[in-house]
Amino acid sequence: MSLTDIVVIALALFIGYKFTAAMLVDSRETADAPRVPPASVKRPWHEVLNVAPDASREQIVDAYRRLIREHHPDRVANLGKEFRDLAERRASEINVAYDEALQQLG
Repeated sequence: MSLTDIVVIALALFIGYKFTAAMLVDSRETADAPRVPPASVKRPWHEVLNVAPDASREQIVDAYRRLIREHHPDRVANLGKEFRDLAERRASEINVAYDEALQQLG
């Protein structure tokens, strides 16, 4: 084995190590990111609004107002796009649940 072969092997090992280490760091950062349920998973309206299935109209309206105030996209506009996107999805989910609840009440 020549000196050139040894240098090439050492260089390849070094590059492989750096690449693998970088990939592991990226996967750890992704694993630590907060989990957001996919939009395709639909929860019942009473779970979204955090009320009982037989809640009164007043309880539903109170829960809706509290949640929409808490999750409105304008409240997190200055925190970054990720937070705004999350707030928009959550507010949309709350609005859909509220509409379903009111339709069920009649």
